[in-house]
Amino acid sequence: AAWQRIAKQLPAMLPLFHLEATVSKRTYIRALVRDLSQTLTIPATTFSIVRLKNGAYSTEDCTPQT
Repeated sequence: AAWQRIAKQLPAMLPLFHLEATVSKRTYIRALVRDLSQTLTIPATTFSIVRLKNGAYSTEDCTPQT
């Protein structure tokens, strides 16, 4: 993934976090990361956001593109 290539170029002193969240409708993950960044007083951004489930549908219900 593109974020993995970018992460390899970051200095080792910059932490990289994996966040997994179960949220309700209308939750904006980028806004959540922004709010966490402000609360913790550390710079933060998102590299990749993957939705694993939406309502009754999950990634297991998907058909891969050919």
